Amino acid sequence: MTNNALSALSRRTQEAHCQVLERHKTFQSALSRYGKLLDKRYRLDLDSVGDAAALHGTEQSMLEAVCLHFLVHGQFDLADKLIQESVVDVPAAARENYVQLFEILTPLKERNLAPALSWAQANTQLLADRTGRQLEFALHRLQYLHLLSTGDVQAAVAYARAHFSRFGFEHLKDIQRLMGASLYASRLESSPYAGMLGDQPWLDVERLFREEYCAALGLPSDSPLYTSIAVGTTAIPSIIKMSQVVRTNRTEWTQQDELPVSIPMPDAVRFHSTFVCPVSKDYGTPENPPMRLPCGHVIGHESLMKLSNHDQTRFKCPYCPSEASASQAMRVYF
Repeated sequence: MTNNALSALSRRTQEAHCQVLERHKTFQSALSRYGKLLDKRYRLDLDSVGDAAALHGTEQSMLEAVCLHFLVHGQFDLADKLIQESVVDVPAAARENYVQLFEILTPLKERNLAPALSWAQANTQLLADRTGRQLEFALHRLQYLHLLSTGDVQAAVAYARAHFSRFGFEHLKDIQRLMGASLYASRLESSPYAGMLGDQPWLDVERLFREEYCAALGLPSDSPLYTSIAVGTTAIPSIIKMSQVVRTNRTEWTQQDELPVSIPMPDAVRFHSTFVCPVSKDYGTPENPPMRLPCGHVIGHESLMKLSNHDQTRFKCPYCPSEASASQAMRVYF
């Protein structure tokens, strides 16, 4: 290679090196600005929406929530320690019920259905009143499939005859499909019924048992502490945005026990029906309860008073031609 060629190659290499350095410098500069831009745009100033006074006097409730969190997750040593070191009002019966729950769930995780079946059969009537014996059938179904998966077709069919007849009216199609699976016992995993196997059915039954057990005994199946944090973190962005608008407009929200914005929540954390007056669009409260008119339409108490001039005159229903007086309206309880 000639000297001129080497010189030209060296020059091109230096130019390429300079270009790479320049691009790297531009990239680093943009990256540093990006972090600052994120902090500025998505700044969550919790101090602007927090109300320290709202937490005054709630120490006891917070301790009880933490204790229940330990019990719900089976951390009984931590719960007992907290009860000993603080004045937490958690009934002993609640603790014992959670202990019994984990005495059933632990074998269930190991695919031993006997304790769960024993409890379900002892509480047949209670479960029937709640969900039509769905839990009991789910447990028997899983036990039948477990026997079938081991290749013991005779034992599986005998088990089905002994237990499925009681559920024929409610679960006939499921039972027919389960019995069809017995024809493929030797190759169940590659059969049209392979979806019945695997870990998911066991996880579903474990979740169902926890929910039904806790509902039957009046216990929370989920940690109240976790639920509170989930609801709070979901609502915080909307509350911060609302507070910023209020500060910008120099206004003040003075209505008690109600937010000026609607904050949608996942179905998992909805526990009570919410009534919204179709006339005023206000949420129902103990001071402004829903009232049913003789025609069947429901409006808020405050709207009822305004329409009837505080029960001085008859008025026309906002949604139909019927007329009524405030004294004819009945309070509705959700």
